[in-house]
Amino acid sequence: MSDAQKGLFATVRSNWQNLGFGLSTLLLGLVVIVWTTLKMTALSEDFLVFIITLLVFCATEFFFPPKPETQKHFWAIVFTAASLVIGYTIKESFDTLRKIENVGAVFSELANKKVQQSFQEIFVEYHRHFDRSDPVLQRWALSSLTYLQTSMSRGWIPIPREMASIEIGRIYPEAHESIVATNVGDPNSYLGDSLYLSANEDASARGVAIVRFYLVSFRDFPNPKDLAALRDKIRTLHAQSGALYSAMMDIDKLKDVPQIRDVLIMDNRFVAETEIFQPTWQPLRAKATQDPDNLADVRLYLRALMRTVPSNDENVFEMKPELVQNRFSNRQSVRYRHGAASARAVYEEVMREILGLPGRP
Repeated sequence: MSDAQKGLFATVRSNWQNLGFGLSTLLLGLVVIVWTTLKMTALSEDFLVFIITLLVFCATEFFFPPKPETQKHFWAIVFTAASLVIGYTIKESFDTLRKIENVGAVFSELANKKVQQSFQEIFVEYHRHFDRSDPVLQRWALSSLTYLQTSMSRGWIPIPREMASIEIGRIYPEAHESIVATNVGDPNSYLGDSLYLSANEDASARGVAIVRFYLVSFRDFPNPKDLAALRDKIRTLHAQSGALYSAMMDIDKLKDVPQIRDVLIMDNRFVAETEIFQPTWQPLRAKATQDPDNLADVRLYLRALMRTVPSNDENVFEMKPELVQNRFSNRQSVRYRHGAASARAVYEEVMREILGLPGRP
């Protein structure tokens, strides 16, 4: 090869290397511009990965293996790409910490610190396990969170069905005045739990008036003996639970009740409800609320039920007068009767307090 050819080759190689270095510099500038403009959106992340790949390609294509006159350019590009990767990883870590801190700043307003911590941990665990998961799993997580958010926006807190008897059983020790409940379908759905049953009796012994409406479809018991057996079962549960007043009612005859609901209202300020599958009356899940609108809706429902309860019927069960006198002597309906205690009178007093009625509806 002649000296002229060598000189031409060297010139072309030098220009080629300079072009590579210029292209690398241009790509680096684009990274900074895109990163700043798009503020690290999903698009900028993909673009950044593409630019880093091009930088490594340029370093390898134009300056590898490195020579004394080119190694500066080679290592500059390699270190730049490595710095971008490390810097981006560090930035992601700080962004995550800032997000958690921002969530914590919002939740610092919560009065209950355990609830505050639970919400913070939900955010952290979602970010850890689901934030970059497959779309199908993200949709599943979103559906779960959306259900919780929708329930909360309506003033309800949902819990799984298997936890319902435990949580509702914990309501009874908190009661001071009264508990009015409906039991839809199988009477053993809650009262079959011995702990739940004893919680009822303990509350009654403290002077909490417990009223329960057992709502069943008599059509499911075409044999009179089966219906009589159900009646005896409810009579037994009425006594074992320490209920003040219980009534077994035929769902098919509740024409004035637009929707059958399994609810419990405590001291006229707290409501728990078990959502049920209508055709079979099987429980699905439970929820609780203290929202005024939700409480008013439940009161309307109980008022409609009370209108259909007969004053004297074989399906109505009342606490014995001596127990009424012993447990509810502070009740106005007992004091004014001078010892002639009546479960029916206390029941009507309780319902008037809950429904805000001057007399029987």
